[in-house]
Amino acid sequence: MKLFDMKWPDEYMGKFEVKLNYPLHITDDIFSIKEHGKRVLLEMVDTYPKLILAYSGGSDSAFILCCINDLINERKITKNTIEIVQGVYTAKDIILTPDHKRATKFAKSLNLNPRIYEYDINDKWHAIEEFVLSKNLSGDGCINTCCQYLLCMEQDGVVIQHRAAGGANRVLSFANENLMFRMEWCAWDLIDNIINFDTWDKDIYSSFITPFRLKSKPMNTQPYDVEQYMDIDKKSLIHIEKYMYKWILYIQCYPELTEIFGKFRTIDWGMWTKNLESVGQRFRYRSQHNRFVNEHERIQRFRKMIDNSPENYAFVKSLNGNKFTIKDLVNYEDYI
Repeated sequence: MKLFDMKWPDEYMGKFEVKLNYPLHITDDIFSIKEHGKRVLLEMVDTYPKLILAYSGGSDSAFILCCINDLINERKITKNTIEIVQGVYTAKDIILTPDHKRATKFAKSLNLNPRIYEYDINDKWHAIEEFVLSKNLSGDGCINTCCQYLLCMEQDGVVIQHRAAGGANRVLSFANENLMFRMEWCAWDLIDNIINFDTWDKDIYSSFITPFRLKSKPMNTQPYDVEQYMDIDKKSLIHIEKYMYKWILYIQCYPELTEIFGKFRTIDWGMWTKNLESVGQRFRYRSQHNRFVNEHERIQRFRKMIDNSPENYAFVKSLNGNKFTIKDLVNYEDYI
């Protein structure tokens, strides 16, 4: 039985339901995530004939990369056991993944050589749009996430993704002490060849539920609203606050991960707009360039419409049908 069962809506903003099938607990051992992460990878190797890691250079996939490197050095797997595929997103030769070279360099520093897989958003747009609409997905960053799903679907094996299910504003959130899922970040559940790393079982999932995560307070950003401090990037500070709970775990396990922190978005749509004219010069006829510009504008309109649409969330329910709250964590009384 899976850790979570999900029931998907058959209409836009329909009811999305999630049920938890096993008890969860608070973990105070910061190295638990490393121990369980390597165990999960070995169990995946025993379960699936061909495994692929979807590697972006972000902290989540880079953490798994480090776990894989450990297992290779411990001679529990070989370099060929799990293929590393690094997605690079493009639009007619415009590279939309700004830090892809840094991600490749980090992998190679671990003596791992990722296979670069280019995904042209302009050429694949029909499939992207169809996927978003057919799955009734919406919300900020939705198109970026779906592009990553579709890249995984084109691979010839079972792809490991890491959606950071303990995330503050991603798949899960302990909002007002209730456990919540964001639907768009759970769509891996609908795809046959994708498995999610940290929802593999209750132990790896519980490794993300730390006393720090449950007790930390929101950052007080009021000082940054004062005029002389307006030039400080408050958004970046808030971003750090949201993901600090997992970054602390990752860095403690693998200090070398600091080399690739501060990741850019996997797909930078602004780079497409910025380079439209230079790409246009490569077309033989002006009409070809105009079609490319018009297609870009149509895609951007659709993306902004989806990103600005409401996000669909579900309160996670226990087996008894009640909302799961932090008080349902089996060792809650020991920590809170």
